[in-house]
Formats: sequence, structure tokens, C-alpha cells
Amino acid sequence: MTADEKMNNLGLVNRGSKKFPDYGHKDDDKYTEVEFHIPHYVTPGGGNKRMKEVTIYFYPEEGIDFDNFMNAIKSKLEEMRWLK
Repeated sequence: MTADEKMNNLGLVNRGSKKFPDYGHKDDDKYTEVEFHIPHYVTPGGGNKRMKEVTIYFYPEEGIDFDNFMNAIKSKLEEMRWLK
């Protein structure tokens, strides 16, 4: 099962791009979501650095199984080749 299918089973859909997904609820009345970014940081020495970043907002009262949620995120990270 793909990460998109796992997220869909949890009621989350990709509202971002394929390269930088942003999963949130279909009906927008809940707040659990996960975003994938590669922001550009300027270091104190003036250098530039790109870092992979995952932002997770999880609200247990929405009834999403945390283990399934984290499994879907891990699957997406593997599909994007962000995990080694």
C-alpha cells in the first residue's frame, strides 16, 4: 500500500504538490496534518544550507490512530527517499 493510500485511509488527502506534499483532512473541519518541506537556511557564517523538514500537527481527539499515522508518514519518507 502506498503512503497516499495510507493517508487516504486515515481521512487525509494531499493538498500540496507531489514533490512537497501537505496532507490534511478532506473536510477541513479537523486539524491533524503533515507537511514536507526543504527550506533554505542561511547559516550564521553566511553559508546556505537546505534541510529536509517534516512538520506534524497531531490531535488525538480527532480519533486518528497514531501508529497508523506515523506508519503512513514513514512510508512517505521512504517513497521520497528522505530516509536512508
